[in-house]
Amino acid sequence: MPLRKKTIQNKNYFLLLLEVTKKIIQIIILCYWGKIKVYRMCVGIALYNTDGLSALNAYEIGEFFNHLNIKITTASYNKHLVNGDQTSQKITAKGLEKKLEQNNELQFGLYCIENNETIATFYHVTNEFGSFYNLNMQYINKIENQKQFIIKLVKKISNYINFPYGISFELSDMFQTYIYTEGEGFYSVFEYEKPNTWNRETPGRFKGSARYKDSMLRMIYKFNIINDKHLGIKFNNNLSLKDWILSDSKHGDLIKINNKLWLWSVDDDQLDNINNFCGEAGVLISWRNSKLSSKKKKLPI
Repeated sequence: MPLRKKTIQNKNYFLLLLEVTKKIIQIIILCYWGKIKVYRMCVGIALYNTDGLSALNAYEIGEFFNHLNIKITTASYNKHLVNGDQTSQKITAKGLEKKLEQNNELQFGLYCIENNETIATFYHVTNEFGSFYNLNMQYINKIENQKQFIIKLVKKISNYINFPYGISFELSDMFQTYIYTEGEGFYSVFEYEKPNTWNRETPGRFKGSARYKDSMLRMIYKFNIINDKHLGIKFNNNLSLKDWILSDSKHGDLIKINNKLWLWSVDDDQLDNINNFCGEAGVLISWRNSKLSSKKKKLPI
C-alpha cells in the first residue's frame, strides 16, 4: 500500500476515533445529569468598558445573587506582591465590603459555592492587573426569563455608569465561561469563531482599538447589549443593522433598555445564519470564514 494512502487512512481512523470518544463523553455527561433530571448549562454575562464604576458600586451590583435565590458564600480580591507578582486573596463577603470602604479601586470576585460546587461567580475587573475594565458573571442556568433578568441588571448598572457593549451566552463549564468573557484562552461559543482575536481588540495590556464600542460586534449571541452606534452599522447595500433586524422576525427582536442601550435577542436556531451573514459583511471581530460557516444558508436582506 502506498505510504500516502496509508497515512490518509490512519488520519481518517484517528478522526473517527476522536468523534466516537466525544460522543461517548457526551452520553456519559447526559446520563449523569439525567440521574437528577436536570441538564444544566452555565450562563455567562459580560459588560465591557465599565470604566468609572467604583468597587463599592460594583459590590452592590454583585448582589444580583439575590435574583438567583442564592447567597454570596465567599469572596476574593487581587493584590500585588513585593516581588512584582500578583495573587488572589480569599476573604469573607463582609470582610471584602469593609476593605472596599478603605480602597474603592479594588479588583474583586464574589462566589456562591454549595456542596463544593460553584453555583455563581461575579467579577469586577479593572485595568490594574493586565486586563481591562469589565463586569462579568457566570451562573448555573436556573432563571426562567433570562431576557428580563438581563434588562433589570443593565438598568441597575446604568444607575452608576454608562457602558457601550455587553453579551450573554451559554457554555457547559463555569471556568470556560469565565475565561471566554475575558478573552483569555482558546474557548469559543461557536465552531466558526476565532477566540484569540478578541483580546487583541481590547484595551489594557493589548492596547486594542476596541471597535466593539461602536462599529463592530464580537459575535452574535443569544443576547446582545448594543448601542445606537451599533444599530447604525451599514451593510454593503447601505442598510443599517437596525433596519435589517426589524425587516424580518427571524433576525431577532430589539428592546430598548434605556436612552443608550438596546437588547438584541436572537433565537438559538437562527444564530448560525445571522453570524454567517454578519461575518461575511465584515461586522464581527471573531468570525472566521470556515467550511462550516460557508455551508450555512445566507439570510436574505
